[in-house]
Amino acid sequence: MRKFHDISCVRFVPRVHNQHNDYLYIMPHDGCYSLVGRAGGRQLVSLEADCIQSGTIIHELMHAIGFFHEQS
Repeated sequence: MRKFHDISCVRFVPRVHNQHNDYLYIMPHDGCYSLVGRAGGRQLVSLEADCIQSGTIIHELMHAIGFFHEQS
């Protein structure tokens, strides 16, 4: 998250249960993926062990905030 904050103006903050209904739920699921854009409610970002590299993490966070792949 720190690197993402260093290279962008987007800020992620820890969830406060009574204040944030929409949030990213980051967990080691099956692969490296996120929906593109704000889904509403709990939004899964999957980062299994092989995904724990700064480039991959930033890639999935970019999907979560609405960025597609450049060739899309």
